[in-house]
Amino acid sequence: MSLDRVKTIGDLASYLYVKPPQLLGLETEKMYHTFQRKKQGSAEKRTIEYPFGILKDALGRLSDGLQWIYYDHKTDAAFGFVRSYEHDADKRNIVTNATRHLGKKYMMNLDFDEFFYQVTDEKLKNLFNDYSLFSFLPETEEFLVKFVTLHRRLPMGSPTSPVLSNFATMALDQELLKWCRHHEVVYTRYVDDLTFSSDQPITSTQFDKIMTILDSHRFRINAAKTKLYGENDVKEVTGLVVGETISIPEEYLLDIEKNIQKLSNVFLYAHRFPDWHISDWLEKLKQTIHGQIAFVGSVYGKHHPLCTKLLHQLEEATDQPDFEESVSWRYIGYERF
Repeated sequence: MSLDRVKTIGDLASYLYVKPPQLLGLETEKMYHTFQRKKQGSAEKRTIEYPFGILKDALGRLSDGLQWIYYDHKTDAAFGFVRSYEHDADKRNIVTNATRHLGKKYMMNLDFDEFFYQVTDEKLKNLFNDYSLFSFLPETEEFLVKFVTLHRRLPMGSPTSPVLSNFATMALDQELLKWCRHHEVVYTRYVDDLTFSSDQPITSTQFDKIMTILDSHRFRINAAKTKLYGENDVKEVTGLVVGETISIPEEYLLDIEKNIQKLSNVFLYAHRFPDWHISDWLEKLKQTIHGQIAFVGSVYGKHHPLCTKLLHQLEEATDQPDFEESVSWRYIGYERF
């Protein structure tokens, strides 16, 4: 059974591979690990609410079904957390999002304030009640709203939150797209980052209209993160430089090289003074660097000379002589993080 045919709670339990009494008996509010994590490029911290146990597994399966339904209804503006087929001609990701704004002279970036928290149980009730998308009976709708929320809104860290946030902004995306087309403005949204670009200056009147549309859909922005770019400004969209081509900021590349140098220095120390905690930290840093290089590859291509250069530097950083001879017996059987 596909998710769009699920009607009853029994159907939902079957879809999630959980027995109905077990599903109904879950105390979901008590099934989240909550912790703090620093926001990227900021000293601020974000609260992560991560489900565990059977709730995590069930939400993961539910997310998968929701993703495929959203794939068939995605808006032209949405680029973040949108599933694509392998050979999809309309792939949605951070690069294709930025590509929509290539060559534009003027740009404005807006950022939702605590985006997932703005997707409340009321918005989700309206979503699950949409029979153009789902077939849920009223009691199933009511159950699902509680099942996917924490403190009556989407939790940051749940498998279902990203796709549900895309569903919750469908009407907003459509209205903004309609208005932008009429005014020759390009609009895209990558999760909580909204980008508007044009060959003409974005006026205060236009800005006010965009704010009015956002307010009518009960979404608010973080005013401190609003950015306006003029014709001669270096423009960025979700961390990518957008001009005539897409490129990665020089600071990002320098950060990778700094991390590689840091890895090399600490790796040499660990070679001389083996310690489990240092080894664990090194492995995590190495994974971070691999992720950074993979991002470079997603923008320029994995066989680009820059990727080859960075991978070679990473290999050299961890290619210390006779390292294995100094490894303590404590590392025997140690698994990669």
